[in-house]
Amino acid sequence: MKKVQGRLKDTLGAFRVSSRYKKAIAEASDSREFSDPITDLARKLHPGTITLELVERVQVGEGCYYLTFRSVDKEIPPFHPGQFLTLTKRIGTSVLTRAYTICSDVARRESISILIKKMGGPFTECLSSCPIGETFASKIGLGPFYFEPLRDSRNLVVLVGGSGVTPAIAMAYAAKDYHLTILYGVNSEEEILLKDKLESLVGENVRLVYVIKDGGRTVPCEKGFISKEIIAKYMGEDPTFFVCGPKPMLEGMKDALTQLGVARKRLRIEPPSIVVDPSSLPTPKKETYELTLHIGRSIQKIPARYDEPLLTSFERAGILVESACRAGACGHCRVKVMRGEYVYLPSADGRRAADKELNYVHSCCAFPTSDMELLLDIPEVL
Repeated sequence: MKKVQGRLKDTLGAFRVSSRYKKAIAEASDSREFSDPITDLARKLHPGTITLELVERVQVGEGCYYLTFRSVDKEIPPFHPGQFLTLTKRIGTSVLTRAYTICSDVARRESISILIKKMGGPFTECLSSCPIGETFASKIGLGPFYFEPLRDSRNLVVLVGGSGVTPAIAMAYAAKDYHLTILYGVNSEEEILLKDKLESLVGENVRLVYVIKDGGRTVPCEKGFISKEIIAKYMGEDPTFFVCGPKPMLEGMKDALTQLGVARKRLRIEPPSIVVDPSSLPTPKKETYELTLHIGRSIQKIPARYDEPLLTSFERAGILVESACRAGACGHCRVKVMRGEYVYLPSADGRRAADKELNYVHSCCAFPTSDMELLLDIPEVL
């Protein structure tokens, strides 16, 4: 802080400042030109929605494709290894958003890559067969599944299965300030995805261990499933665990890590998208309910099936509602329930206490059990 110089000097100083201010105004351009370096940096780091163009698609396994995109309108922003992007596309009369973990090098952002596995849905069908050059709206750098030096130890153990290997690849690219051990579980050697890329990243800070159900024929591995004993063999001192894979694997890993006494602060789990068995839902009063949607000044009525989350009903009706994780964690698809009843999945309830009190829901986790009236944000235009 500048010291007080005395009444006269401080008063004259104020006059000097005001005179320079008036001079700057007089010499300024008549056109409206404004540039703020902090705002410019913020827009570069957080550009919002960008347009990605598909430039390459390589099949790397049964129903699995490695896709590479480049941006056509803005610079690809920085992201943490382990984070994901969303892709949004109008397909028929629906508008769909899906999330995919980034598996390319954060230090080289001329392009960005993901791995997809065809699961029978329209979005992966589109990605696996659309022409090269197809464009998608995208948001990049989402999710908390990444190494944070203020929070995590520098000994990272990543437990992955199947196509869940993608965050491990991104983390391996960036393994300079930490040591990374990847335990990669598959049913057979043929199911190892991106094997050459994975093995090329092995080095002083990266260790790769295959865990193959029936054992490997040509690669050294641990036989069976990733277990408490195998984890203990490779975990080292004070590890931070990252777990990504199908839901049965996640449940098994939680049990194994609990038995090993791993503290909650040392565990990061990437939740899978929600899939619900309709038989677990209450017996419906009718198969289809009516949703009355308030979007800005407009009111729209759409049908909603009892066995699908509200978000799916919005998408089918062609209504763009921002979404990301589709697992109840992020809150991007948050809407307010003004009237009506619903079932909310307690295992995926990531809402804030205030949202519960004010009757907001994450629409990827809420299933209608009556006609409903909802307040939605005004969507972006694709």
